[in-house]
Amino acid sequence: MHGLDKAGPPSADAAKRMLDKIGGSWWHVYIGGPRASVAWKPSHVEAYRAKGIKHFLLDYVGRQSEDVHLLTVGQGQRDGEEAVQLAGTFGFGAGEPLCLDLEQRTFNAAQDASLDYVEGWCATVRQLGWRPGVYTNVAPLKALAKRTEKPDWVFVARWVRDGPDPAMDPRQIKDLPDDLWAGRRVWQYAGEIDENILGEVVDVDVTDITFGCLTGTSPGAALLKAASSLTEEDDMFTFTTAGKPVFFVAGGKAVGLNSANDLVAIKRAVPGLPEFKLDPETFDAFLRVYRA
Repeated sequence: MHGLDKAGPPSADAAKRMLDKIGGSWWHVYIGGPRASVAWKPSHVEAYRAKGIKHFLLDYVGRQSEDVHLLTVGQGQRDGEEAVQLAGTFGFGAGEPLCLDLEQRTFNAAQDASLDYVEGWCATVRQLGWRPGVYTNVAPLKALAKRTEKPDWVFVARWVRDGPDPAMDPRQIKDLPDDLWAGRRVWQYAGEIDENILGEVVDVDVTDITFGCLTGTSPGAALLKAASSLTEEDDMFTFTTAGKPVFFVAGGKAVGLNSANDLVAIKRAVPGLPEFKLDPETFDAFLRVYRA
């Protein structure tokens, strides 16, 4: 699935025309944040939907190199709460992916502090039932992979082309080890391409629909939405189909265990459950089965 991104929103007609030209299907949307140069409005997304664009990558531009003194876990937590509130105004809810923008210059200015901030942001977004992601370059991602509160998915800035290329594969990003966020990636592989190619200066991205990095493609989000229409049940049980993920049902709610974030969603949907955890390797196994 190819997509496009640009700081300011093109008109809906232009956005659809550019996607059609590259065989693309989604747009990157800046929902706001303290360092967003342009904050898109919900009306922009609605206009895009009216043109048949169904999927979006939601991006919150948090603290950057100008705010080194604010690169703390606590500030990340507060900004994570704001990001969730902003995403809600665009009509999205728990279970959807939500991205934090971390620029390379910010990581260079304060490596440890910038990752502290990212951890605080990711922990809060995850606790509120969303799927946290981070947009950044390869070097910060390699460092972030060693932290505890890692994002569920990543949006990687690694430019290797001057324009759209349908052969680009997010599973094989130059300089990023294949085992880091395998199957949970978006790749910005061409940046600021010549306006003569698509009519405007834009970046070009690619992901896979099964990676769950775009709105409307996350299994957890779909299940949470479906759960609201289920009949009240007192029973608590699990069920599975050969080759498919396990599902947990309780009190009329159903959630698929397809990512670590889904445990948070389960607990929010059904209060009073006993404490339980699944280790990261088990979640990876669920993901592999689901994508197969």
